[in-house]
Amino acid sequence: MELNFTHLLSSASIAFGLCMICACSDSSSSDVAGGVTDIGNSIALEEISGTVISTNGQKVAKVRVVAYYDSWEQTTATDSVETITDSNGNFTMEVDSSENLVLYAESGDECGLAFANDTNNLVLGSRKSLESSVSGETSGYMRIVGTHKTAKVNADGSFTFDSIPPGDISLVYIRDEKPQGHLEFRTTNESDQIYLPPLEKNKDGGHFYSPRHDYNPNASDFGNNWNYYDTSFLNVTLHMEGYEPVFDSEHSWVQDSNFVKGISGNARLLKPGQYIALDKQKAIGSNFTLSLWTKWDGPNDNEQVLFSEKVNGDSVSQIKWYFDSAKNNFAVQTQTAKGPETIYFDASAMQTEDWTFLALVSQNNSFSLFINGEPVEAADESSTTLELINTTATVSYYIGGTGRENTTWNGALDEYYIEGYSETTDWIKTIYENITKPYKGYPRK
Repeated sequence: MELNFTHLLSSASIAFGLCMICACSDSSSSDVAGGVTDIGNSIALEEISGTVISTNGQKVAKVRVVAYYDSWEQTTATDSVETITDSNGNFTMEVDSSENLVLYAESGDECGLAFANDTNNLVLGSRKSLESSVSGETSGYMRIVGTHKTAKVNADGSFTFDSIPPGDISLVYIRDEKPQGHLEFRTTNESDQIYLPPLEKNKDGGHFYSPRHDYNPNASDFGNNWNYYDTSFLNVTLHMEGYEPVFDSEHSWVQDSNFVKGISGNARLLKPGQYIALDKQKAIGSNFTLSLWTKWDGPNDNEQVLFSEKVNGDSVSQIKWYFDSAKNNFAVQTQTAKGPETIYFDASAMQTEDWTFLALVSQNNSFSLFINGEPVEAADESSTTLELINTTATVSYYIGGTGRENTTWNGALDEYYIEGYSETTDWIKTIYENITKPYKGYPRK
């Protein structure tokens, strides 16, 4: 994983002057930044709605819900709006649609945090502890966006949160009263303790690097190397919530692909011949990470494609990651002037009754495969290094298939990430154990 504060968990920042939330159960008015806003005169008024549910899926009534006007670019929330869920667990509130919103729900000892999106579903759960460090830093503090939670960065760079809400976490490093970097992720309900490997500076894309756009990187300069942005930096996110461009075997856009309950929100269950196509993307280089969650239905005598990269205007795939049902192994194949080259990885650790986390990492063209956070062996004794074509041309990505009915992935797909850097073994394991994956949400700006 990297460090520029992008990959692993979090991205948020809150000022020292605010009253800190000591636990999810603190329902005092100080939990609302600036108090309840009178936005009746707002020129960009919009009604949003949502639902609060428990971890077992039951809707929860009489839950306090706060919409914070907050983002990682700030050192504190600028204002907030508050309401209570009705008897069916639903809520509505009027907000300034020009603001970036983070939603916080609280009921007794349980709470939840979520970036505002089209569904606004908040899940109540138990609070977590969070421990990590910022390499090379000796002062400043961390904050969680959408709360009043802060943690001092000690002289050795370490910091600890005793209690943070579960859900969408945006972690921000503040120094000299300016955001220096941030990281975004979503916690699971299973783990009460979250440990992150040290966050390190890395201009090539690291733990403090976090573009806010789902499909393309955001060109923005924060003025320092903690938040280094580059329009050529590769970072693609697919949350499988319905915004992904799905096509059929005729390469026509479709809207009737299936959805199932995912590891986080919805998940895509593509029909035979369907695939997700992303056009005009930066080509993958020699260092990248592909990761996703899948609920797999097993072999089906077909070639099940997870990822395929194609040069625009050329039908030849430069790199393809798929399950080879004939060999019962995962395969990674590249296409160069020499022809195709393929390496195979053992797939015996794959599950068919539960969600499985897969990650394919290339570091200087040397490939590693991880299943549920653990590295797996190559299926033969051959080299795991493949030649990749270096190109500055834009490419197309095919996810979950290639348009042929016998190449569709046989199972649900969720939280799919394509990143232009090589994740470390520690970060892959941490992602699997602690979070579903860094989660960008759907910011309004």
